[in-house]
Amino acid sequence: MAQSSLADKVVLVTSTMYDLNKASDRTRSVIALESIAEAYRRGYEMIIYDSDSPRHLLQMFSEAGARVTSSTSKTMGGKRREAIADALKTEKPVIAYFEPEKTSYVPEIEKTAIPILAGEADATIARRRSLKSYPLFQQQAELLGNMFWENVTGLELDMWFGPRTFSREAAHYFLDYPGTYSDRWEALVIPILDMIADGKRIQSVLVEYTNPSQQTQIEEHDTSFDRKRIEQLQSITKAIGEHWDKIRKDR
Repeated sequence: MAQSSLADKVVLVTSTMYDLNKASDRTRSVIALESIAEAYRRGYEMIIYDSDSPRHLLQMFSEAGARVTSSTSKTMGGKRREAIADALKTEKPVIAYFEPEKTSYVPEIEKTAIPILAGEADATIARRRSLKSYPLFQQQAELLGNMFWENVTGLELDMWFGPRTFSREAAHYFLDYPGTYSDRWEALVIPILDMIADGKRIQSVLVEYTNPSQQTQIEEHDTSFDRKRIEQLQSITKAIGEHWDKIRKDR
């Protein structure tokens, strides 16, 4: 497979935690390994910060091409900040965060980097063409989340899609977030609100993405994942609302 022409300008970062006693985590870890291998084939440097995954799995990640480090953080947001801080040491102009269970997103990453490298954006938010490959419950939850975001900010962005691509100069927005609202999923959202408040340029980039079918099959009829989507929706929308109100009051 051809190397991405932008691979030398973009560093990929992510965080992982897999409990292989769970069927869903076993499936996710296999998908993650495929993503790492795909990123390596395309010439990307990939940095992973991990918590408590089995040593043999992390060895497989390393052999597939990732640089794996054990995280010292106890939160989702903390692990991501560790990875981003490490990425800055590469001095590459663009940092791309994505969840490693998104193999079909890897070929699309360069699309999200182009506006930043061209000086047209400080950060980009990938926008999926369709959600049809996801479990139905997740589709509805993410549509509601994105609708709430647009109602609050007036900006149409696919914020419930996890990947974030940004310039190294904008990395501090993620690094400076102190985890105020639980330091979980919202740690990818609050920095974007702060960037908007500071007049930074956020651009939506259309990407072709299909959720892994094996992951959809596992999650489709498992109500524990439905409860997780509800929890995410409640947690993130609460953080968005509270932080946006704070931004408006501080102006």
